[in-house]
Amino acid sequence: MIVIANKTEVKLLSELRKALKDSPAQKVFYLELSKSEIPRAMLFEQFLRALEEMPNSYMAQVYLCQDKDIFMLMQGVMQRQFVQFIQKYTAAIGDKSIVELCHVFEIGIHWKDLEFLCKHKVEQIDLEEQRLADEERRNAADKATLEVFDTLDPTLIKTIKSRRGQRDDVNILVVDDDQLSRTLIGNVLNKDFHISFAKGGAQALAEYLNVAPDVLFLDIGLPDISGHKVLECLFQFDPQAYVIMFSGRKDKQNIIRALETGAQGFVGKPFTRNELFEYIQKSPFFIEKQEKADIKKNPGR
Repeated sequence: MIVIANKTEVKLLSELRKALKDSPAQKVFYLELSKSEIPRAMLFEQFLRALEEMPNSYMAQVYLCQDKDIFMLMQGVMQRQFVQFIQKYTAAIGDKSIVELCHVFEIGIHWKDLEFLCKHKVEQIDLEEQRLADEERRNAADKATLEVFDTLDPTLIKTIKSRRGQRDDVNILVVDDDQLSRTLIGNVLNKDFHISFAKGGAQALAEYLNVAPDVLFLDIGLPDISGHKVLECLFQFDPQAYVIMFSGRKDKQNIIRALETGAQGFVGKPFTRNELFEYIQKSPFFIEKQEKADIKKNPGR
């Protein structure tokens, strides 16, 4: 008997595709136990015990899916033998309704149904793994954010507005983990403005407090704390921040989320010089400094 319980869904689909080519008349016995309320461990334990009593059970390939469903491939098994096996199994479980959850497929005849069923299971596993990975990243980001907040200087937080207002030059902070992007932006802007850089979210928050920038260009895909999370944190201590998000992913969801959080604009990569300058010139802090500079140049006007 071969029992597969790791990466089951992918291995099952692969085995069925092979059987479709080599032995399309082979039967697949399917127990849709995901519809049962009985715990997974009990279902599997009793299934394997009952299977051991079945003739030639050593030839069985059993696939234990994450959602509790069970698939069994076994050469030479008659459908009546499977029915007898299920009767013993349901007796051991103590739930006769499981009989209604048992199905028999012939690979060649029912291939489309089998393929759809298995593909769906693989997709669900992928989605769950992605969800867990995203949750792990969010937890790590939240932890990193809390650690950063513990190190921020309260005095710098309180003086952001005054320091920005007292400074004559326009200061721009660029946050991007991509060296090429930072270099390109630096080459475009450093002749006209004072430029500061940060490679990640934690560094971005610390650098923002240090420089109190007039414009922040903030990448979404940062390695430690996402740009969205940085944006949320940033507005907690500087509600007036002027932030332009950019990313190589121009999907609407990213754009809408950034704008709803409070960003004043979104620039997709690759960006142009005109796009950067257009957003800089719309910054209220830039406009205010331009007006002050004009008054100094023409005090009588």
